[in-house]
Formats: sequence, C-alpha cells, structure tokens
Amino acid sequence: MQMSIQVPDNLPMQRIRELEESLKAEAQFFHDLEHKTQLSKTENLKSLLLSMPNVGEDDDFSRRQDFGREPNLVF
Repeated sequence: MQMSIQVPDNLPMQRIRELEESLKAEAQFFHDLEHKTQLSKTENLKSLLLSMPNVGEDDDFSRRQDFGREPNLVF
C-alpha cells in the first residue's frame, strides 16, 4: 500500500526521515499482525475440523435437488 503525505516546507530533513521510518515500522507491524491472525484462524479451523467425530454416512449430508421456484413477475 502506497501512502502519500504532504510535508511542510520548514520541516527538517532528519524529522522527515524519522517520520518515514515510523510509518514503515507501523505498516510492517500491521502486515505482520494480519498475517499472524490469518494463520491462527486457519490453525483453529483445522484443529476444530480434526476434532469432530466421524459419524454418519455421506448420504446423511447430501443435498436434495433444488428445482428453484416459479418467478413472481410483477409489471
């Protein structure tokens, strides 16, 4: 993600560099946080699915055929 920031003309160059580094660190933090959150959700779902008992037959979970319904056209 590219960010654009307007910097006042009288701001010292050192301060600009500090702000830039701070923004990069913050962006990296949120990127890492999002990645870790996605991994933990995946691992939690995986462990949940593995912990489910193996019961029933495949036919117990089959879907009945859906023929839809007649459209209700209103003009």
